[in-house]
Amino acid sequence: VSSEARSQFETFQPTSVLAGQELSKQLDSSLGATLENQPGLASRSFGPAPARPVIRGLDGDRVLVVEDGLRMGDLSSQSGDHGVNVNPASASRIEVVRGPATLLYGANAIGGLVNVITNEIPSQPVTAPTGSFTLDAASGAKGGGGAGDVSIGNGRVALHVSGSGRRAGDYRSPEGDVPNSFSRAAFAEVGLAYTSDNGYLGGSYAYDRTHYGIPFVEEGETNLDPRRQIGTFRGEARNLNGFFDSFRGSFGVRRYRHDELDGEVVATAFTNNTTELEMLGHHRPLGRMKGSLGGTFLTRNFSTVGEESLGPPVDQKGFAVYLYEEVEATRHLQLQFGGRVEGNRFSPKEIEPERDFTNFSGSFGLLVRPSDATTLAFSLASAARNPALEELYFHGAHAGNNAFENGDPDLESEKALGFDASLRWRGGRVSGEVTYFLNRIDKFIYRELTGEVEDDLAVTQFVQGDAKLQGIESHLDLRLGDFWSVEGGLDYVKGDLTDIDKPLTRMPPMRGRVGLRFQKNAFQAGGDGVFTAKQDRIFNIETPDGLVGETATDGYNLLRFFTAYSFTAGRTI
Repeated sequence: VSSEARSQFETFQPTSVLAGQELSKQLDSSLGATLENQPGLASRSFGPAPARPVIRGLDGDRVLVVEDGLRMGDLSSQSGDHGVNVNPASASRIEVVRGPATLLYGANAIGGLVNVITNEIPSQPVTAPTGSFTLDAASGAKGGGGAGDVSIGNGRVALHVSGSGRRAGDYRSPEGDVPNSFSRAAFAEVGLAYTSDNGYLGGSYAYDRTHYGIPFVEEGETNLDPRRQIGTFRGEARNLNGFFDSFRGSFGVRRYRHDELDGEVVATAFTNNTTELEMLGHHRPLGRMKGSLGGTFLTRNFSTVGEESLGPPVDQKGFAVYLYEEVEATRHLQLQFGGRVEGNRFSPKEIEPERDFTNFSGSFGLLVRPSDATTLAFSLASAARNPALEELYFHGAHAGNNAFENGDPDLESEKALGFDASLRWRGGRVSGEVTYFLNRIDKFIYRELTGEVEDDLAVTQFVQGDAKLQGIESHLDLRLGDFWSVEGGLDYVKGDLTDIDKPLTRMPPMRGRVGLRFQKNAFQAGGDGVFTAKQDRIFNIETPDGLVGETATDGYNLLRFFTAYSFTAGRTI
């Protein structure tokens, strides 16, 4: 993770970026489905709509999803039936950091980071109208969607307007339609900014609303309708005199609501209001060293009312300060180091105890460039994550996680030590990347099965143990000629609870991918196959009634064909 832009070839940690044609080729109805074929990524879903990214076997509160660098403010990390409130078609770019990104983004990025970039507030002068439009259609669920944005300006004041919509019916299968698997989504946004060569200042307002069903639970009538109001203010000053040569700040207000309905009757209503302030100053080079100082402040108000009101209303306040530095030791060797201090306080409004957490995260990276065509990247990160609100205070039946949950207000912070080693190469005909990663997490928080059943749900309790995750990620591109190329990859993660010698739950299986692509100028066409192994390293426990826990899943293969063509109309878009 870096505080300033770097090419993927020169990052200290492994990254994935989708933009332009590559993003259009991967577009799907949800963020999780759009990213699931990237190295090291999978998707967690409870039906097609609430799919969320999984990075190296970690998800939920350990994978942070942000929009233009600020938190979404939704509840997608809390439960399998809660979705990420973003239409991937509205993104101009999606960036993924695989591995701990806590240094700049905090405890919730201990497993990785997804940044959905929409450029809702213009940051550069606009002198001519620009825009983009995306349309897609699907037959499997009889649906489709579209997104568009337009920017206009006079060189000083710039206006950005965007919108998107998506609609899909129940999924069809050889055994008939999957009941209650429909989804709907709509989004609108307007942003205005004053811009110059030395910076910008602006704001935006957006509103999104989704509605989707959750199949196979509570007689197939459960449906959710999340709504989110988004207010954002951003500014940046560039080319400054003094110690800092640039300074930027963002302030976001998110007002989130969603109802869980049984048919048309509201069973549970959720409220999650957040405000976030982020500031970052980039200092002038100090000899061979350059870097940034930053800070964040967060407030959150969470509450639920109704049948699935699992915990008390809770107020959360958080702060952080951090330092990030890079040193160009030689032309072939670069170093990175940094540290972050972060605090969070949870204040329940009922009988549960208040909790305070203060944690430190640090990282050290090494980038070796033996030649212009080869990079060796090493990263060592010490990260910490305080328990999430639901891990501390939830108690009760939670159909969205298929469990009767019991939180523990005495849980401690997780402590992780992660190591990455990557080899990247690029040539006239061959390019690729291979990464090995190891992540040890002490006091890892997980749902432990008790063997009991309540309200027809397995009873779980949040407990702590030591965990180890390790694996490989690889990608290869081979040009066969002027127009043809082959690409492939393999990724695998193995997760274990080391103190009880059992596999971690919900681990993605080994997966390989191979594809053939024809590309000439702006046109490309081809196909790829994804080959997924069975997963029989599963978590279960012995009970008087037999084994309880996960079930093994068979492997599967997926063949996909695509074609894409990019064009411009009028002036360059």
